[in-house]
Amino acid sequence: MPEVRIENEIKMYSPGGVFSYDSDDPVPSMNMLLRICEAEGFTHPDPVGRKHTDFYYSDSAGNFDKDNILLRYRDCGCKAFLTVKLPTIRNGLGLSRREIEGEILNDSRFDRWKSVQGYANEVYGPVDIDKIPRLKVEVVRGKCLIKSRVHAYDFSFDRMVYTDPKTGRHSLPCYELEFELIDKAIADDPQMTRLVSVLEDTYLFHEERISKYARGMAFVRNLS
Repeated sequence: MPEVRIENEIKMYSPGGVFSYDSDDPVPSMNMLLRICEAEGFTHPDPVGRKHTDFYYSDSAGNFDKDNILLRYRDCGCKAFLTVKLPTIRNGLGLSRREIEGEILNDSRFDRWKSVQGYANEVYGPVDIDKIPRLKVEVVRGKCLIKSRVHAYDFSFDRMVYTDPKTGRHSLPCYELEFELIDKAIADDPQMTRLVSVLEDTYLFHEERISKYARGMAFVRNLS
């Protein structure tokens, strides 16, 4: 059964700077970032690294893009996650969205588009989904839990490459920091407010209330 939840997250983007890397191992860069978190009083376990590929689909009528609805297939190897994200809501700091997600077996014998089409019908209602995704995003992710005196956040640092599925053209790597709470607003946390300020002022990250999909589609549009 799909899980319904409110995703609350602070997103910060950067070309990478001293945290950039070319391998599939995000842990050294994560450790650098975690030392900054430690200086602001956060505690954490050791980070882990993983890879996945996101495919973003839309409906043939274009209503999903118009209404700011995301439909994503996340390929994690032997399993995949199908996700619908509904329009942004105001819920404390950062970006908040209602998210409906289900897990499926990821097998090369299955038609990915049919899985996406069936999930969209189940969650959204009758709708025609384009067979070609709008965007492909290859992600290398470093991840761990960081704790302030107020909240425990899922902290991730993503290295992303955007690809236009129609042409195969891809972007240079770019980077995203994300601090996430589920079903709880990010608010009233002086440590997090200070950390965001340090990352912006000292390390040139830029906070935005914008999704990976929106940034990736801006890249695709600039190709024309």
